[in-house]
Amino acid sequence: MTIATNKNNRVLQISFTDTLSASISYWDVGITWQLNSKRQEQVLTLFSTPLAPLEMLSQHEDCSEWYLSIPEPVRNRIVKYRHIDFAILYMTSHYRYAYELFISHPILFWLVMCEAKQNTWTEEKLTTVIGLSRKHIMGECGLPATQAAIKLLTKFNFERYDITALSLIKKVFELKSYQKINHHQQQINLMLAKLMVRHPVLVRPTFIHKLKDGEWNSHLSNTLNDVFRLAEQLEMRNIIDDIAKCTSNSDLITLHDHLTRLLNQRLAKQAHFKKYNADYPQAPIIGNNTIIPITNGVNLLQEGIDQKHCAASYHDDIANGNYYIYKVLSPERATLGLTLVSGQKPKLDQLFLRRNAEVSDKTKSVVMDWLRRKNKF
Repeated sequence: MTIATNKNNRVLQISFTDTLSASISYWDVGITWQLNSKRQEQVLTLFSTPLAPLEMLSQHEDCSEWYLSIPEPVRNRIVKYRHIDFAILYMTSHYRYAYELFISHPILFWLVMCEAKQNTWTEEKLTTVIGLSRKHIMGECGLPATQAAIKLLTKFNFERYDITALSLIKKVFELKSYQKINHHQQQINLMLAKLMVRHPVLVRPTFIHKLKDGEWNSHLSNTLNDVFRLAEQLEMRNIIDDIAKCTSNSDLITLHDHLTRLLNQRLAKQAHFKKYNADYPQAPIIGNNTIIPITNGVNLLQEGIDQKHCAASYHDDIANGNYYIYKVLSPERATLGLTLVSGQKPKLDQLFLRRNAEVSDKTKSVVMDWLRRKNKF
């Protein structure tokens, strides 16, 4: 691929082969893409897939003049919206009010662009909607057309915005008490959004909402998930009250350990032991000397007791063929959980040390290598 700049015509020219090339116009004349071949010239539509990613062009020395012609506020914001970055460049370079909306409220602009792409809006309809008030734009995107909803939208702070992020944001707005988030949440990162959707009671104020982005980690997320799972097994309906009393990550771990002890004690009693005195379906992947499938409920109970976690709460999922747990002996003593979906290869779900502590990179590498090798057959 070769790249050349035609400064007079304000066009960036990209040659893929001797017979196929593309041209991209500069910002000041409105960015468009055109595909050129021996047979025809084809102007690509608004949501056509660009033939050269913007990220690549931004780093290519021969594209620097073209790239720097894009206003800095657009360049700074567009990196989070790579799956439709060309469409954003097209709209913001052709329509002043589209540019102004993208600069002042980029997430709302991204939302309406996604809506246009999914529903194959015409360019005329898209420009009409972008010209509406922000509340009306929210309504056109299928979200509440209120000032409170616009305020909430500004609180989302994801590293990137794609189809997954779009679905997640819409699910947050579907929560019955989503308005309460505005009262106690400064920012909503990806992990907190997923947790609120999975456990709507977390919309209520807890120490979790006060965490800064750097304080979130997978251990905290998994501890929360385990706390809810343990509470369900223990039939505790007001677990959110206990979470609300936590003032730190350490408090949450203490709560988790307390619930784990309660569950393991209950399950060890004869009344519950009978349920667990059963063999599981055949392990989806044969183990080895250090990765050993747990093949019955009694051993699963013991794994939870030994490792001080809630492995026993997966009993029904394992018995129904939806999950499987392995005991890992080396390089560290850990517990491995695989998600099972019919017609698909087993997928890593969890890999933790005692009390759900993080495993080392070496342990993760050993387990992943084992899983990859076995999944090939």
